[in-house]
Amino acid sequence: NLSYADDVPTYAVNQSIDPPNTPTIQGIVTLYTVTPSFPAGMFFDQTTGYISGMPTEESQSIDYTITGSNPGGSSSTTISLTVILVQ
Repeated sequence: NLSYADDVPTYAVNQSIDPPNTPTIQGIVTLYTVTPSFPAGMFFDQTTGYISGMPTEESQSIDYTITGSNPGGSSSTTISLTVILVQ
């Protein structure tokens, strides 16, 4: 099963995501994908599944489906991600 250290993350505009939000999965993953795409400024590493970067725009809570796959199959999870403006 695929899971993330924080499955309901809230990030701040113009603040670095540090440490990255990292996945836990049993087995070897050859490709990670996310749908829909993350907000501008965020980085999704398709090799490691790490979520990092620095969001540049606000975003309401949106459910993102992340899938880890290999030639033998795939496993998916959903995270609800929000980006807020901190004054």
